[in-house]
Amino acid sequence: MPFGRIHFRNNQTTMRTSPKTFEPLPLGVIKPMGWLRNQLQIQADGLSGHLDEFWPDVAQSKWIGGDAEGWERGPYWLDGVVPLAFLLDDEKLKSKIQHWMDYIIAHQHADGWLGPVKDEHEGSGEQVLDPGRCSCCSKP
Repeated sequence: MPFGRIHFRNNQTTMRTSPKTFEPLPLGVIKPMGWLRNQLQIQADGLSGHLDEFWPDVAQSKWIGGDAEGWERGPYWLDGVVPLAFLLDDEKLKSKIQHWMDYIIAHQHADGWLGPVKDEHEGSGEQVLDPGRCSCCSKP
């Protein structure tokens, strides 16, 4: 199956999508300047860049071995801080992301599950895949 062409069945008819007109750019290829860079820096210097330092649901998240419940909070924080770190080329934020991603991958369950488990797989380990993909695609 060629890249960009997905086949699926719908009411006994095979449908195909068109190839992508545009491909997403990796993070960091476009550098913010002026007002936008200033706004991103405000985020990095504020809650977005420091949430993991004081909010227990992120700072002690089960995603990184802690005991805080906050199932979705860690991955959603990552989803915002990953692009922020790479757009600003902020080494401190990149280090925080690397810590999270290293822990999550190192603690993958035998069945492939990513993330904490309560009873049965609660929620979705997929929450962390988008920030992980962005983080990996941003590296040279």
